[in-house]
Amino acid sequence: MFADLHPSLLLFLRRLHCIKFRNMLSDSIIVMRKEVVGNGIIKVSFGEKKMTCFVVSQKLRADTIRPGTAATEISIAFTLQETLDGSYNPHLDQQPVFSFLPLRKYGLKFILQGDFVLPSSREGVDGDSPWNQWLLSEFPSLFVSAERSFCDLPCFRNNPAKGVTAFMSFVPLVGDVHGFFSSLPRMILSRLRTSNCLLLDGTENEWVAPCRVLSNWTEESRKLLPDSLLSKHLGLGFLHKDIILPDLLARALGIEKYGLKVLFQVMTSLCSSEDGLKSMGLRWLCARLNTVYNLLSKSENSAGFRTERDLMNDLRKIPFIPLSDGKYGSLDEGVIWLHLDSLSPKIDDKCAAETFPGLYTSLRTVSSALLSAAAAFGTSHCESSILDNVAWILYRAGVQPLSAHQIVKKHIVPSHYGERNGQSRREIMTEDLAFLMFHLQSSCPDCRSEKEQIIREVRDNAFCQCDSCICRCPELHSNSLFFAFLPLRKYGLKYILQGDFVVPSSRDEVAGDGAWNQWLLQSSLAYLLVQKGHFVIFPVFRIIQQRVLQHI
Repeated sequence: MFADLHPSLLLFLRRLHCIKFRNMLSDSIIVMRKEVVGNGIIKVSFGEKKMTCFVVSQKLRADTIRPGTAATEISIAFTLQETLDGSYNPHLDQQPVFSFLPLRKYGLKFILQGDFVLPSSREGVDGDSPWNQWLLSEFPSLFVSAERSFCDLPCFRNNPAKGVTAFMSFVPLVGDVHGFFSSLPRMILSRLRTSNCLLLDGTENEWVAPCRVLSNWTEESRKLLPDSLLSKHLGLGFLHKDIILPDLLARALGIEKYGLKVLFQVMTSLCSSEDGLKSMGLRWLCARLNTVYNLLSKSENSAGFRTERDLMNDLRKIPFIPLSDGKYGSLDEGVIWLHLDSLSPKIDDKCAAETFPGLYTSLRTVSSALLSAAAAFGTSHCESSILDNVAWILYRAGVQPLSAHQIVKKHIVPSHYGERNGQSRREIMTEDLAFLMFHLQSSCPDCRSEKEQIIREVRDNAFCQCDSCICRCPELHSNSLFFAFLPLRKYGLKYILQGDFVVPSSRDEVAGDGAWNQWLLQSSLAYLLVQKGHFVIFPVFRIIQQRVLQHI
């Protein structure tokens, strides 16, 4: 009989602090004693059984619910285990509900005390009683308000974050509690979501709501997302490192978890601000893309149940890709190309983006500066090349690979079938044809079988360019100009006029003259000047027999 007695019997009895039980059979005395320590701590002992609780109470005005009753009081007791150093750990066994004396257990990890209306059997709480339903609705606010006092206990005073971890372990989840109190977890979680119940890291006890913290972060992620950046663009801060919450509880509280969703949100916000993403620098962007790669490779996207395809679709909408023209573009705005030669450690400067800015701009190619920044990082902590990781992310998002040969086949040759006007078109045509010459002089394996076809296609079908238009019929302008392709000094070449032809100068030759001359002979294309070299036009397939140009 005495073994069934529990020290919690004295917990909510106000006037009774000690009970002595005498065993007549063994002529022994067992003492049950309650001690109010202070700071809300109450200790109860019964022989060798001991119980420590942190108790909070609240008086409620009750006359509107029960006429004739001025006030009533509700209490919550959080059971604790005292350690050798005098601190406390949560004791999370299921606890009974009290109406001054224990009733039954409902799945709660803390004790509820209230003046509940009980059936005659005292086996539980009367669920149909409006009084009981009103008392139940008051417990969530008492639970939430108890946190600050709990964290102010002497053992948590120097590190309130540990107190938060201990307190949050008592929070019930939906489905844990049954019977009359089954709705209590939902009400408590709802209150916690709107209260400042968590602490930010790196601040002096700044309390914030769960929707304003970021959990599961690492020191590496914090370097990528400094506190100021995270706060400015998402209004979030890093959850204190000593606050450890189960994933189910964190999700129930609406806490954002570090992962791809957060990375994409910051990137989107940066892109919408003036020079936002550009101001972060390409090294920062490379590090972010490498993090995306690492999270995807480990299947740690932290974006709920969304698939990789969904995440990549989100990434396609963000203008995060630096282009050769210095702007940033998204894949939803159109195809973006990644020049394969840029991934090679040995890049031919003749075909580099810096040499042909107009060509690469018209192609919407990924800036070579991004790849250079990625290559400068070397390898990641997973021993993989950061350059390869960045390229992989770009490909997964939808960036298309493009080689120098594909630039010739898919862009340069088809672009000269159309008739377009304008000075910008003249400049692009200059770069197109210079790129074509450099590529045909290279050791491209694909050109071994396609070189003659490319030259024939360009020679027979291309439009000519003059000062007023782009046309296919040079006779229309024979009284005023000749048609020619001339890269000028931009590509390190000098020219002299010989009859109706402009050829590389044999006097004071500069690097590249030989290559141009050889290509001229192999391709059977003629070089002519137009109005003292102010414009560049494509080689024609017939030569106008009239000389209107003077020696430059």
